[in-house]
Amino acid sequence: MLGTNCVVHPGVKIGEGAAAGSMSLITKDVDPWWIYIGMPAKKLKKREKGKIVELEKQLKMDVI
Repeated sequence: MLGTNCVVHPGVKIGEGAAAGSMSLITKDVDPWWIYIGMPAKKLKKREKGKIVELEKQLKMDVI
């Protein structure tokens, strides 16, 4: 997930479940399941995959 006005340089790989805050500048590959912020973007904290997957399932049930 990329926040508003993020810039991602060409060839940069975004790992599964990674997130970047608004106006972040992504210059290097982003590790899976981490939150990045800043210019240039740096790791902020690890995301919990289980919680994200559970929230996604709950959202899908609410929409249906």
